[in-house]
Amino acid sequence: MAWEIKNQYYGNNTKLLIDDWWKAFEEKITDLDLLFSGEKEWDLPAWMHENLNPINAELMWEFGPGLKGGHRLVITPENSFFLRPLANQIVSQAPTINNWEFYTYRLPTQDLDDVRSAIEGRSNAKNLALGISFKRDNFNTVGIFVHFDKQSLIDKDLVDQQAFILTETLLGEKYLDKWVGFIEPIEPTEPYVPLEQVYVEFEEFVNGIRAELPKQPLYADIPESDWAILLSDPEEQTDYCERDDMFVAKTRYQPLMKAISEMPMFFPERYSRNNEIFCYLKMDGSEGLDEEKFADKKEIENALDAVLIENKLGCAIGGGTGLRYSYIDFALTDFKKAITEILAVLRKGNLTKRSWILFFDPYAKAQWIGVWENSPTPLLNIEMD
Repeated sequence: MAWEIKNQYYGNNTKLLIDDWWKAFEEKITDLDLLFSGEKEWDLPAWMHENLNPINAELMWEFGPGLKGGHRLVITPENSFFLRPLANQIVSQAPTINNWEFYTYRLPTQDLDDVRSAIEGRSNAKNLALGISFKRDNFNTVGIFVHFDKQSLIDKDLVDQQAFILTETLLGEKYLDKWVGFIEPIEPTEPYVPLEQVYVEFEEFVNGIRAELPKQPLYADIPESDWAILLSDPEEQTDYCERDDMFVAKTRYQPLMKAISEMPMFFPERYSRNNEIFCYLKMDGSEGLDEEKFADKKEIENALDAVLIENKLGCAIGGGTGLRYSYIDFALTDFKKAITEILAVLRKGNLTKRSWILFFDPYAKAQWIGVWENSPTPLLNIEMD
C-alpha cells in the first residue's frame, strides 16, 4: 500500500538544494582548513548564508573540533523544532570527507576550558556560574538550578544568559530540547553539582525518570480504569489547525494525555521507553459519513484497535470530538507496519479524503500522512521565528 510522510518544509526541489549545498561545501574544504588553521582569512558567515540559506533560512550552524580529531559542523534548527527532520535529511546526505564530522545537535562539552570559553564568548563576560542542581519537574521534565554568588545575581540579564549557555554547553542540545523543563539562576543555599560532574549526574537523573516508565508498550497493558473526560471551549472558526476545535476528549492514560494537552513541547521519550510513536488520526466530519462504511467514530476506533493490538503494533489511547473534526489518538510500536494497517482499514471503510495522521512530537509538527494519496494538505500551526 502506497503512503508517504509529507513535510511542509521539504518540497520537490529540497533534495537538489541539499545536493548543491554539499557540492559547494566539498569545493570549500581547503579554504575551511586554512581558515581554521589561521593561514587564510575570509568571510565564513557570508559564505554559509549564501550556500545554506537556500535550503531554509531558519537553519543555524556551528563549526568546532571533531570528536575524533579534525573538524565538525553542526546544522541545527534550534527552537524551530519542526525543522529537525529537514536538518536530519541534510546531514544524512553528507558526503564522507576525511577529518570532518557532521551533526544535527550541538554536542555536550565536558572540557571545562571549552565550557568557560563558550560562556565568555557568547555572553561577553567572565563565567560566573558555580554549579548546578536538579529538580524533578512537571510532565517528567528536569528543572535546572544554576548557582551564582549573591553579587552576581544582581545582573539578572547576564546570569539568565549564562545559565542557558552553561546548560546547553554542558548537556548538549538534545538533552536541552527533550528533558529540561526550566533553567533558573539561584543563590547557592543548597548543595550543587560541580560543573565537571553535571553531565554524568544529569544522565543518571534522567535514567531514574525513565526507569519509572512502563516496561511494556501501552498496547500490552491497557488499563481497566474508566475513561477520563477532558473538556474545553474552542472558538468557532471555518477551519482549525491540529486539534484546536476539540471540545471533548477521552483517555485511559490521563497523565500522558495531560502532558500532550498542556506541555508546550511533548517528547515521547518522557513517557515511553519502548520507542513508541504518539500520533493521531484527524477526520473531517463537516460533511457527514454518508459515503463511509463506518457508522461512527467508535466503530472506526474499534476496527483500528483490533488490528493494531492483534498484530502487536500499538493501540488507540484516546480521542476526541471537535466542532468540525473527530480524533483518535495512538501509541504505535512498529510505526511503518502500524500505519500500513491503519490506512488499509480506513481506505476499506472509504473514510473521507480530508483525513490525516498527524504527530504530537514537536519535531514532526510539519509532517503528516494523508489517509489517501490525494488527501489535501492539512492546516498546520507552524510559524517561523
